[in-house]
Amino acid sequence: METEILKQRAAINLNVESSIMALSREHASELFSHATHRLLDVSKWHTLPCSLLTSLKLIDHKGHEVVGRHVRENDYFVINKDNEGEEWVKVEKVYLQRDPSGPREVLTIRARPGLHPFDRRPDSVRPSNTFKVIRNGLNISASVYGQNEEDQTNRSDYNDGELERPDPTVGAIPGVARVHWRSLVNGILSTWKE
Repeated sequence: METEILKQRAAINLNVESSIMALSREHASELFSHATHRLLDVSKWHTLPCSLLTSLKLIDHKGHEVVGRHVRENDYFVINKDNEGEEWVKVEKVYLQRDPSGPREVLTIRARPGLHPFDRRPDSVRPSNTFKVIRNGLNISASVYGQNEEDQTNRSDYNDGELERPDPTVGAIPGVARVHWRSLVNGILSTWKE
């Protein structure tokens, strides 16, 4: 059973996806395995080929920085925003449906902005990001689905093309724009050797 993307509420969603085609079933399984390893290694997203992301810290549910392991449910990734402090993002779901001999395999990670693990204030419902790597036959795709984010494209201070419109954010992480997520999905699928 596959984890579904959260249902859309009264806000827009902006999705980013990239895909590649493998040469054989064995090659497809190898590419899927490599892509899932890259997606799960959150603290190294900034090192992927072509990545535009800044470095992220992986924090466990007790608030301790974790080095050398993949992301798990209830972990956090922390983004240091220039002169604006830190943004905490809680990993709500990590789900792997794996069958190398079958036609389809899926890795899903769902994350949402959150508070520091020891902050006891009630947390409001916020946008989410669902990250996926899918092998469907010989096709391998990586995607970021943003759900329930605010529409940044209809702001009134951008009129008649006088100012360049910002690249809208995609989901959970404020300040991370579509172009950053595009660089992530392309980096996850890159066949360049690290």
